[in-house]
Amino acid sequence: LVLRHMRESNPTTPEQLLNAAEITLNFESFAECKSFLKKFLEAKPDDATMAGIAARRGSEILFRLAGRKEVQPEGKQVAFAVLTAADKVVKDPARITALINQLGDADLGKRTIAANDLAQAGVNAVVPLIAALGDPTHAKDLGAIQSELVRLKIVSEGPLVAALDSSDEVQKINVIKTLGYLHSKQAVPFLVRPAVDSKSSAEVRAAAAEALQQIVNTVPSAAEAERFLDRRLKAFLAAADVLSQDLEDVVEIWKWDAAAKGPVPLILPKSDANLMQAAQLAEALYAIAPKNEYLRLRVMTRLELDKILGGLAKPLQRGPGSAFELAVQAGEDQLNELLGEAVKQNRLPAANAACEVLGEIGHARLLQAPAGQESPLAQLLMHPDHRLRFAAAMAIVKLNPTVSFPGSSRLTDTLAYYAATSGSRRVLVGHPRADDGQTLVGFMNEFNYEAASAYVGKSLLQLAVASPDYDFILISGAIDGPQVTELVQLLRKDFRTARLPIGVMARGERLDLLKDVFENDPLTTVFPRIHDSEMAGYEVSRLVALAGRNLMTPDERVDQALDAALGLSTLLADLGDVLGRFSSLSDRVLALGP
Repeated sequence: LVLRHMRESNPTTPEQLLNAAEITLNFESFAECKSFLKKFLEAKPDDATMAGIAARRGSEILFRLAGRKEVQPEGKQVAFAVLTAADKVVKDPARITALINQLGDADLGKRTIAANDLAQAGVNAVVPLIAALGDPTHAKDLGAIQSELVRLKIVSEGPLVAALDSSDEVQKINVIKTLGYLHSKQAVPFLVRPAVDSKSSAEVRAAAAEALQQIVNTVPSAAEAERFLDRRLKAFLAAADVLSQDLEDVVEIWKWDAAAKGPVPLILPKSDANLMQAAQLAEALYAIAPKNEYLRLRVMTRLELDKILGGLAKPLQRGPGSAFELAVQAGEDQLNELLGEAVKQNRLPAANAACEVLGEIGHARLLQAPAGQESPLAQLLMHPDHRLRFAAAMAIVKLNPTVSFPGSSRLTDTLAYYAATSGSRRVLVGHPRADDGQTLVGFMNEFNYEAASAYVGKSLLQLAVASPDYDFILISGAIDGPQVTELVQLLRKDFRTARLPIGVMARGERLDLLKDVFENDPLTTVFPRIHDSEMAGYEVSRLVALAGRNLMTPDERVDQALDAALGLSTLLADLGDVLGRFSSLSDRVLALGP
């Protein structure tokens, strides 16, 4: 009777057809259900119609249609079309703008519906709502807009914190007040500067002080703010191990986009997000306490951030507001001191960037040092970080020293080392048995690695320090002359191999023993003997992951080789000039006679 009544009603509209499809699905009349779904698709309803159906009917029937194999492919096609249309309508900017305008409507019912629809839009409504905080035409609706942002706290907090960087003072004040209403603990470190910075307007300081009072029930003095920001900055930096942290552990962080005049989301590794927040706090710290140590922190964090986001293998971006411009403004002396501090704190991308800037703006006097000491740049010629060592060498070449300096004897060796690249991905294999060693070489070849092999530890050491191209080293636990434990220690002590990932292969009881021995070496992993391609691929992926951002491409190595060769030719040309002047002077002396 139900089916007969449904057929006699002759459904024709999209919603009637979907109802008919549901009824026939309930009675497992699959052929009829598919027929109604097909008619729905042929009707080609517009987005607004399908969004209305989704709002009234909900998603349950759509998921049922998509899940029953007997009504496919039409079931999935209808479900996808309706859900896509609903999502599109909810996110429609024009609709969201209209809803924001209705927040101030005289009709309470319209205001309530608008607020509920904006809540349904979620994060898509947040950026327009934040924009409205600075729009004078919405001044009368300010309370309703702020209430909506408070209602959306889960998705609005991050964008609101980012909006503290807005240059529009009215918008900034309203953002600060909204964060206070939110009781946003996340915002506290970023509210400190506007609360105590004498360069902020009285209105901004008052709003930030009130917000802090609401959130943490106190407002810091300038001295307290300095100590607080210094602690928080160092905490963010400690959690920003950008070279070794898991790059797959990503988070969403919001950043103010001055061009778009609004906050934009970024998906970054957690370490990079911490670095970005450290850079923001360093900016704030220097603003309220303009000391040289904070200037260097400010420049260091910005240099590292720009280097990480722009790419470790690429030059720093130039132009107004860039870290490069900030470093140039700080001057070569501050930058030279920053370089030493960055190395001590293991902020290696920042040190790399500092070398790049010093090579552009510095002078050869930076290479001179007190007796018995070396300049920061010269010390880096023996640093274990491959990129940093190269950056220091190229900076020294650009400084064009005309006299010897402490550590100068290592410069040509360093450049020659980088110029010797083969331009290929290489692996070094150490195994005492030739057949097993060649089997491992074959496995590596399958993954596009060229592999060199050694049968005793001493030979492996010699090969390892001679080439800049190895991505990692594989060593059998049975190797001798020296044994694997001493061999790995020797590799770690040599600056050229100290940061290479090492895979140690062992079997039986020795496997557990070597795992214990190398437990505290983050770049060494111990695993069973590789016996097939699948296992080889798995262990190669683990070793590559250990390298993280330190892993270099063949193209980067070739670029370094070309620059190193050019640097060598520059040094040799200068040497030729010196020898030429010496020869001319000798001829003149001989012409004078006794």
